[in-house]
Amino acid sequence: MGSPLPSVAIILVAAILLWQFPRDTSIGLHIYATGDNPHAARVTGVSLWASYAWAFGLGGLFSGLAGIVLSAQTSSVDPHIDDPFTLSSIAAAVVGGVSFFGGDGKVVGSIAGAVVIGILVSLLVFQGVSSFWQGVVEGVILVIVVAITTWRRGAGLSGLATRARGVAQLQTEETP
Repeated sequence: MGSPLPSVAIILVAAILLWQFPRDTSIGLHIYATGDNPHAARVTGVSLWASYAWAFGLGGLFSGLAGIVLSAQTSSVDPHIDDPFTLSSIAAAVVGGVSFFGGDGKVVGSIAGAVVIGILVSLLVFQGVSSFWQGVVEGVILVIVVAITTWRRGAGLSGLATRARGVAQLQTEETP
């Protein structure tokens, strides 16, 4: 296995770029606006399809970069090598303040969430907890954080369903 220092350097550079992107570019602002309130973004002239394309394109770019870093760390290439990290990465983002509702979340919060989840998983490993129960603990934390976020926004479950219907309606109204 290789040294983790090049991977850390790549992650730091990516984090700095992602920290600056939404603050300094119109595309970043459009992505945030679309995630926060697609209807308001569309009314102000933001192309929802362009925002979605940029968001998914950047997601794919950074997923590919993460795959390269992981392959370099493990010295192997396997399409399922990241399966154990899926729940951890989602939990880290949500614990760091990224909202499932969109338009909310910062890079610094995501990194802090990754540190918290990483420490939690390390503690569970050091205590000899099986990987099954580690996943259960991460899942419970994820459910708790999402529930707190949902009720803090005053949405409740009915508000979440209403928002999902509104986004689906906007997507059918604006065809590419």
